[in-house]
Amino acid sequence: AINSIVYSQVGINTTTPRATLDIVATANSTTAAGLLPPILKGDDIKSRDVAYDSHLEGAIVYANAPVSTGSTKTSNITKAGYYYFDGNIWKSMTNSFLTGNSKIITTDYTATDDDCVIESHAPQNVDLTIALPAATPLNKGKVYLIYNANADVLAGGYLTIGDQNDTTVKGSRTVTEGKGKMVVSDGSRWIIIGF
Repeated sequence: AINSIVYSQVGINTTTPRATLDIVATANSTTAAGLLPPILKGDDIKSRDVAYDSHLEGAIVYANAPVSTGSTKTSNITKAGYYYFDGNIWKSMTNSFLTGNSKIITTDYTATDDDCVIESHAPQNVDLTIALPAATPLNKGKVYLIYNANADVLAGGYLTIGDQNDTTVKGSRTVTEGKGKMVVSDGSRWIIIGF
């Protein structure tokens, strides 16, 4: 039952809504419960670019596929998931704390937003560098686990996180053989934590 009261509150399965929209699950345990936002492919969201402006700030959709070629508004729709519109651009609602790809590298590498674990397997006596993307409010809380898998300490093969002149990376940048570092974005810089 949908009810409306003087304060324009709407209740679903309740006659006493406690908020603007109050959805109460039924006692029937065989019926699925949940709230389904519009489910669209990334390209379908992009095709509606002109419809989304600052008046639709806070709109939520579920993208079941990434956008093929992103526009300014849809450039963040890179994988399936929930997205909200901030009035200018679609942003992921997924916490990227420890999600992403595992990557094994043998040459210098630039980390991507989708990476999580990066493992170095450098040739003997070769030092590698991992560059990090810019730390921004969008990737605040993003974590990279970086491991130098070279086991032979005498063979060299240091791993360095970021360019030594990069002031947005804080902490000891050198990862020795058989050791690792956790790197966390605080929204404006990368903080390196040893492990």
